[in-house]
Amino acid sequence: MYVLKGQFGAVADSLRDRIDEVAGLEFHITNMTGTGYGRALLPFPEDCIRSEILCHAFGAHAVFPDTRTVLDIGGQDTKAIQVDQYGLVTSFQMNDRCAAGCGRYLGYIADEMSISLNELGPLALKAEKEVTICSTCTVFAGAELRELTNLGEKREDILGGLHKAIIMRAMSLIARSGGVFNEFTFTGGVARNQAVIKYLGQLVRENYGEGSRSTSTPIPSSWAPSVAPCSPGAT
Repeated sequence: MYVLKGQFGAVADSLRDRIDEVAGLEFHITNMTGTGYGRALLPFPEDCIRSEILCHAFGAHAVFPDTRTVLDIGGQDTKAIQVDQYGLVTSFQMNDRCAAGCGRYLGYIADEMSISLNELGPLALKAEKEVTICSTCTVFAGAELRELTNLGEKREDILGGLHKAIIMRAMSLIARSGGVFNEFTFTGGVARNQAVIKYLGQLVRENYGEGSRSTSTPIPSSWAPSVAPCSPGAT
């Protein structure tokens, strides 16, 4: 608000207060673990390096102990993970050969439409129908987007179809990993997109039980799980 009013001095004072507050906190780090694509470059002991798959499983289990299925859609890949009652990975499927249906794909779509990434979800929620999308490949996304626009399709309906196509692609990974059991947790930066959460909730219920419910809770480190406890016996 201060920035909008041009009160840059007040912004600086506010930031200084927050920084001083954080700087005054005492931290007692008992352990550090490296993960992600660059984990091998970290100067950590070998037993302190873990894959993203293991970390997502443990993290989801720590926040939601009844979680048995985890879906992670990040910037470059999608992971479907099955975990046991201890948060250990029992099986997983991963799409890491291209960024199709991931955050980078959504970023490309936003650039093509000359809108911000944060506008994609709200616009897709206004769709009156979901336009059929033939491919979630980033390479062909621009051409198909322009073709649909030239055919007179509304931008909102195109985005609705795009978001649904992304989730249908993710659902195939979930099915190959074993399906949905107990609570279902959605992680990754794409989980902040409300349209993605909407279509994911719909398809999980359609495929794994009408008794499921969905909630979304932002978690630090770009986590935004959507948890959907399924009806007993859902697989």
